[in-house]
Amino acid sequence: MTHILPAKAFYSSTPFTYLSNFEGGLEDPERLPFCSLIYLKQEEYTFIMKNLLIAILAVVVLGGGYFLVSGKSKSAPMTKPATPTVAVATASPSTAVATEGAMKKNEVAVTLTASGFEPQTVTVKVGEKIVWTNKSGSTATVHSNPHPIHTDYKLLNLGKFEDGGTLEFTAVEKGTYHYHDHLHPNRMGTVIVE
Repeated sequence: MTHILPAKAFYSSTPFTYLSNFEGGLEDPERLPFCSLIYLKQEEYTFIMKNLLIAILAVVVLGGGYFLVSGKSKSAPMTKPATPTVAVATASPSTAVATEGAMKKNEVAVTLTASGFEPQTVTVKVGEKIVWTNKSGSTATVHSNPHPIHTDYKLLNLGKFEDGGTLEFTAVEKGTYHYHDHLHPNRMGTVIVE
């Protein structure tokens, strides 16, 4: 059986509504015209559009958050250098002085005082070691920039060391790397690896 739509059914304010003026009524789906099966009630349309909008926004926010947190850049090659040697020690001040006296030729010493890293910039060759000694009077850290996410050079995220303790880093890749004390971000330094 074929149904003919009344002309006034096409003048709905919303394109996605039931054809409420259909003469046969809406109770019996078999009596509806074929094209009316694709129409939705206004409430269903609103519900679907809101959920679709929420889903799209969620994907955009989660995707954007992932790229912000991951800190990956297409301009820099993504090569993973060898893992540096990292040693964390909690030594007494007298042991730290003994360690400084025993520095080898391929080691560079950096001292952390209450005013910051000294020297603030060190230059080493690939394979040379940098040893940080904490003489700041408090717990400190060595982390790559930027603060607080430490994503520029993750191999330089050496962690915490107590007053009198030391941290070690062996340079494995040429470049200029900026770092800071995460607990006191105004204390900053730079490692240049040639």
